[in-house]
Amino acid sequence: MRKDPYKSKEVFEKWLNSIAGKEEIEGLKKINSKLLISFIKDLRLGLNVSNASKKGERSFTRLNHLKQKLVFVLRKLEEREIYDARKASAKDLHSLFSDMRSGVIQTRTGTPYKSTGDYVKDFKTFWHWYQKVEKNKGNMILDITEDLDTRGEKPKFVYFSKKDFENLLQESSYDLKPILALAFDSGMRATELINTKVGDFSNNFGELNIRDEVSKTFGRRIKLVLCPNQIKGYVEKMELNQDDYLCRKNLSMINAELRKIGKKI
Repeated sequence: MRKDPYKSKEVFEKWLNSIAGKEEIEGLKKINSKLLISFIKDLRLGLNVSNASKKGERSFTRLNHLKQKLVFVLRKLEEREIYDARKASAKDLHSLFSDMRSGVIQTRTGTPYKSTGDYVKDFKTFWHWYQKVEKNKGNMILDITEDLDTRGEKPKFVYFSKKDFENLLQESSYDLKPILALAFDSGMRATELINTKVGDFSNNFGELNIRDEVSKTFGRRIKLVLCPNQIKGYVEKMELNQDDYLCRKNLSMINAELRKIGKKI
């Protein structure tokens, strides 16, 4: 079973229950609510996805992300008196996303949206779904999103040296040390890390198999250089079995300890 540290499934199902029977989303007009709910329900099953997109149902993480971003975009369109997203024009969309980038529309902290490109991509996904739905009815809908700019501001480069890592490791608790060593050595995602089992290691802990079912993208094998001895020693001392998860703490506990250590060093 795959661990869900961010409770994505629970969050999604809670939202579904909140709209059951009324088919309306708080803060949106009825037409846009029905469109968005139909879109999310279809993508949950992998229905009416664009021919250019991968097939199959979407993850709960992806569904929550799409819902959040699209509720925002649809609300902003409604503020501009566009109460049915299907009636938006290419100019309407260009104007909206341009205002997000320039700071006419600001974040809660009063700054322009650095991730405007993400909102654009999600709206394109929504529009391509709508095109597919209508095509199945025999109706051809123009792609008003094809000229939208999907670029986002590049994040500032953050580096973390081996010396920084060693300082961090020195201040860490015993059961956090091997987790940090593995994270630094492998570069794996937090959701992959939390789902790593002892049986995923091979070659005397020199290789790690990230399984397809726990990966956000695809399974892969990683050769480990810095952490094999630490992982091996930890597994032996804790007497962990092949089916045991390596990480015994949840992500919130790990993040809290990392913030504390970070301030200290």
